[in-house]
Amino acid sequence: MKTYLYFYRGHGIPGWVIRHWTKSDFAHVAPVIVADNLQGVVYDAFWGQKLSKRLLTIEDSAATRVELVHLDIPGKLLWLEAQLGKRYDRLAIFLDGIAKWFPSYLHVSDSLENELDCSRLSCDFANLEEEAEMLSWPVTPGDLYRLLTSLPK
Repeated sequence: MKTYLYFYRGHGIPGWVIRHWTKSDFAHVAPVIVADNLQGVVYDAFWGQKLSKRLLTIEDSAATRVELVHLDIPGKLLWLEAQLGKRYDRLAIFLDGIAKWFPSYLHVSDSLENELDCSRLSCDFANLEEEAEMLSWPVTPGDLYRLLTSLPK
């Protein structure tokens, strides 16, 4: 079994707006678990939806993938399943964008325990909460990608 984070640039105007607003190379990130010889499962936190899971599709092949090699996979799978149904933090993109454009603004979108966004879900999944705190918070998908690709293997 393997675990990944899939980074998406987004499609059309919405993807461009999110990337521009959050000053990120990516508009979305999602944890993926691929069991041996099986199709992978994507855990998605999307705007206006509750966290859900779906099978990988051909459209996911355009995503940039980073394999996570030091995870307790059974434990992370249980953790992801426990997150299903949580609401998307609708303020996250708005507030995170403000914080990126106005660095003195304090990040406040972590206020609701039962809500999450794609970056927060992926940071927690990859056990990168402490490393992410050292970055310029809030962490966007692009920040998370740069963090993962800069860590020693």
